[in-house]
Amino acid sequence: MRWRPPAYPSSGQAVRAKIGAVAPARPDDPGADSFVFASAEAARAAPHLGLIRRAIRDHLTLALAYPGPDGQERQRRIRPLHLDFWGRGWLLTAWCDLSRDFKQFRVDLATRIEHDGGAFLPEPGKTIEDYLARFATA
Repeated sequence: MRWRPPAYPSSGQAVRAKIGAVAPARPDDPGADSFVFASAEAARAAPHLGLIRRAIRDHLTLALAYPGPDGQERQRRIRPLHLDFWGRGWLLTAWCDLSRDFKQFRVDLATRIEHDGGAFLPEPGKTIEDYLARFATA
């Protein structure tokens, strides 16, 4: 066993002290499961992000509902392709089966996002690369 002066704590003790300095005192402490969001829009989008990321990764189709300009709920079946954060909120780029075109949706405005049980294979003309190619300059 190596002798160590008491003035130098082990690295384990140092890590434990650092974690203890920022962790809630108890698991039932109100701060134990709190998160800080960049905006109210980001906070409203947060519950949907895990499902959207999984759907993008695993090529799962999603049922999405959101309010239209007239206030009536619109429903879409989408192929999610890409998710971006733009400082205040999350923007989902997807292929929309109804409009047969690419669409972008603000995640915070969605009233419902769920896996509809379907899946898709990437098809020419319907990928994120195809969407981005529309904006490429020659």
